[in-house]
Amino acid sequence: MRASLLFLAFSVFSFAQPYINYRGIVNVASYMAPGLPAGSLPLGGMVAIFGRNLGPTAGAKVSTFPLSTTLSGVSITVTQKTTVANAIPVYVSAGQINAIIPSNAPLGRVTLQVTVNNVTSNPSPANIVASSFSAFAVNSGGFGPGIIQNYTPTSLDINSTQLTAKPGQVEILWGTGLGAVPVDNVAPTPGNLPGQVEVFVGGESASLSYHGRTSCCAGIDQINFTVPANAPAGCYVPVVVRLSGTVVGNTVTMAIDPNGAPCSDPANPLAAMFRTGGKFGAALLSHESLQTNANGTAENYTADEGTLSLRQEAGGPWAFNPYVSLPPLGTCTAYGIAGVFPALNDLPGAAASVKDLNGGSAASVTGPPGTLSLPQSGTVPNYYTGLLATSLNLSNVASTFLISGSSSTLSVPGGTDVGEFQAAVPAGPTFAWTNQSAVTTVSRAEGFNVIWTSPPPGANVVSIIGYNVDMANNATGGFQCLADPAAGSFTVPAVVMGNVPATPASGALLGWISVGAASLASPVTYSASGLDIGVALFANSTQQSVIFQ
Repeated sequence: MRASLLFLAFSVFSFAQPYINYRGIVNVASYMAPGLPAGSLPLGGMVAIFGRNLGPTAGAKVSTFPLSTTLSGVSITVTQKTTVANAIPVYVSAGQINAIIPSNAPLGRVTLQVTVNNVTSNPSPANIVASSFSAFAVNSGGFGPGIIQNYTPTSLDINSTQLTAKPGQVEILWGTGLGAVPVDNVAPTPGNLPGQVEVFVGGESASLSYHGRTSCCAGIDQINFTVPANAPAGCYVPVVVRLSGTVVGNTVTMAIDPNGAPCSDPANPLAAMFRTGGKFGAALLSHESLQTNANGTAENYTADEGTLSLRQEAGGPWAFNPYVSLPPLGTCTAYGIAGVFPALNDLPGAAASVKDLNGGSAASVTGPPGTLSLPQSGTVPNYYTGLLATSLNLSNVASTFLISGSSSTLSVPGGTDVGEFQAAVPAGPTFAWTNQSAVTTVSRAEGFNVIWTSPPPGANVVSIIGYNVDMANNATGGFQCLADPAAGSFTVPAVVMGNVPATPASGALLGWISVGAASLASPVTYSASGLDIGVALFANSTQQSVIFQ
């Protein structure tokens, strides 16, 4: 009996003990992965702590100043050796705490612990820096349309694809992490915080009129900037903040139109379809020339792949998908990811906002070598996808499939949501990345140039994508730039590589850059019962391993 009571007591204690998830402390605005340059926690900034048994089930938040270091029996300590500082909780619940890192916390590696009603959690490591700004996003995920307000003397609206900004207009960007203040627990005193603050809008430097705490909310900052006169128009113009010339935050987007009208992206009409919402299909047949060097041995090969997504989207003025909501020509966007990409299922935000649609158990592609199946991935997002061919001499896999000048037919048998359909997709010629051999090592602090010749006829965009993986911290940073094929070259600026991790001195080389061309403006279209519209594209790209310094 006594043994049973002891076991029961131990079980109750274990269940009630607060637990901070592994790498579960992030900037509350960006959710940037710990380990990436912008994944450190700034003095005076607000963070989110994820775990279990961290506070009351119903949740509780602060309502008045001054704030306390304890909220509903929850407190947080920040410890470095013998130095202990108390964070300020502003929201507590069983699964999440939002708290302000105290401005007097020690810099460098620290340990955070949560105490709930005198029961203390596991210690969780973090890195504290003087400042590291992150912008809030509408989706609360740290990417896509930002919490950016269009300021006029008579209105203050959140920027959207319907309520756009004009060049020369003042905007208010909300975020956290500009740095320490004298007192964290009272209503902030307005005033610029020290240090160099830069805002880039579509790669163009914006003038600033304010960068400091917002008067309403402890731990929350605002940056007032003017949209540059030469900022590009578009629905997803990248906006990023850099501090002290080196610390680059997360990238969010805003919509800009010269006349303040609803935005448009002439090079990318697919985005307008996505914002409208409804049921649609999007297919991509791609030919890739790859040069890998993951284990120290260079290997060159080709791969043909097919992917189809059938989905229902809610649409709306802030709808965002990283594969559709692309930056304007001549600009770059960036992502920071907790995990290993592309081994991850997909980029954040790629899942259907309503649901994936069923068009049958498998699609297929028929080309000169025959017919191949594209089975469903079975994970979210649930793509129909498969390898069509590769030059790697794999058993029962053709060496070529998508042949320039010929068409391949995508077929769907029909399912519970989408009826049968077929689409003939022509394959274009090989794309020539002419200075490929000069882009094997990239300086993240300097940027790099990409040169191409003879873009495929009809191609209206050149896409430059780069990623690198930090295996030690289970994090990935990357970027995508879109260029005009007629330009013949594009310089990827250093600021977009601010959260691309450096390649380690030893271990697998997992960094890569891909340069490709596609015709976004004139896709193949198809129709089927259960779909409002269907589109299919062919893309040709070259990818190689790269060392990021």
